[in-house]
Amino acid sequence: MPKVLEDTRDEADLAAIMTEAEEQDELAKWSPRLNPGDLSDGGMVGGVRVTPINADGHVVRGREARTNPQQGRPSARRAWMWNGTETLLPLAYEPSGKRHDRAMHYLRKKHCLCCNVGGFFGTQCPNCVKSDCLTCRSSSDKAKVIPSFYLNKEKVPFPAKFYGNINCFLVTCPRKEGMGFLSEQEMRIHARTRHRMEYQAFQDFQTASRPDELAELRRKVDELLAAQARPQAAAAEALNRQRKDARNAKAQVARSHKRRAAP
Repeated sequence: MPKVLEDTRDEADLAAIMTEAEEQDELAKWSPRLNPGDLSDGGMVGGVRVTPINADGHVVRGREARTNPQQGRPSARRAWMWNGTETLLPLAYEPSGKRHDRAMHYLRKKHCLCCNVGGFFGTQCPNCVKSDCLTCRSSSDKAKVIPSFYLNKEKVPFPAKFYGNINCFLVTCPRKEGMGFLSEQEMRIHARTRHRMEYQAFQDFQTASRPDELAELRRKVDELLAAQARPQAAAAEALNRQRKDARNAKAQVARSHKRRAAP
């Protein structure tokens, strides 16, 4: 036979138990859908405190982390590809965690303008050498080999226009304010791949509101036709009035001649 709990608490103790609303608020702290934002310098994710590795290569914990928050060490370096595409190059730290390689492993990579192959090291393109390319004479033309990444945007040799003035439909998307799309088609492709669920909801809302738009359009067309018909109706009424006045004048003249001809 199971042992029965002898509950000796009174009603005051039972009232101290969390209500359903309080329990939902407590569980919301651990929701996986929360957006904690940028955690590069640490922060809170639900009820968990995230502490980054500082520039000295160690993690500050406990009371020191709460009283003296440290900034996290950088893990990437901003750079631009040979065609102007902005990217981030990862930094490799030594075992002590105090020094990094300044992303030189990526900055030493080259790109070939002849065959459009990139990511190799050295002064010759291995693809052109292997194929015995006649255009660059087996990659002997040094002007055809350029760095793949640049730290200064102004030094990019072949900048391409990647951004336009068409913003993403999603307000929270960073593709806006000078970083938009060149055409509506590019924006739709981006929305279908990056914001699939949000774009589907956006399309459903547009489909649901379309009958109201059609009704509003019909109403405006009817008002325009009615406004155009008013002058025509007034002109037709004036013409009918003139014809009626002319008939009345002829009838009056005929009656006057008839009276004069009577003995």
